[in-house]
Amino acid sequence: MTFTTICLYIVTCFTVTVTPGPTMLLALANGTSRSWRVAGMGHSRQAKGFVFKLNTK
Repeated sequence: MTFTTICLYIVTCFTVTVTPGPTMLLALANGTSRSWRVAGMGHSRQAKGFVFKLNTK
């Protein structure tokens, strides 16, 4: 790989990692407009769904 390709790869990885997904945006919106409990419930449901997704084949 050339130096330019490596730099482009690093920038792309950083951008993709920092950009929040739809679940995180929903949790942020619920946390700012309602309360931290509503955001926490949404986050726990998202985590349960992720675990369920990992455990199914």
